[in-house]
Amino acid sequence: MSADSTAYENSFVQAMRVIAGAAVQGYKADQTVIGVIRGAVRDNIYEVSYNGGLMTCYAEDKAIFMPGSSVYILVPQGDFSQKKTIVGLTSSSSGEEGNLSVVAPALDGYEVISNNILTPTSK
Repeated sequence: MSADSTAYENSFVQAMRVIAGAAVQGYKADQTVIGVIRGAVRDNIYEVSYNGGLMTCYAEDKAIFMPGSSVYILVPQGDFSQKKTIVGLTSSSSGEEGNLSVVAPALDGYEVISNNILTPTSK
């Protein structure tokens, strides 16, 4: 391999790093957060407590959530000013906390980028 060939390869790899870095930096993924239902505003619209504040979230038709229920909330592109959707309860009817299988059917259209490496804790 010649010195010119190595220099071209290094330049190509560096260019790919710059392009990939810019693409990843500009990417805004949907976020799923956990909130607590405070009450119903109207049909399928709920007031939800999250991170010390209140926000309005929308549920699927015929979905009913009781005040105090812990729910998964989908935040489009991590932008809390957009319409937020309640995906489902965070626990199953058996009371198992963190049972994602309850909401798995609603998440079928989303690509899993990585597993959650953080363990939620309650204070």
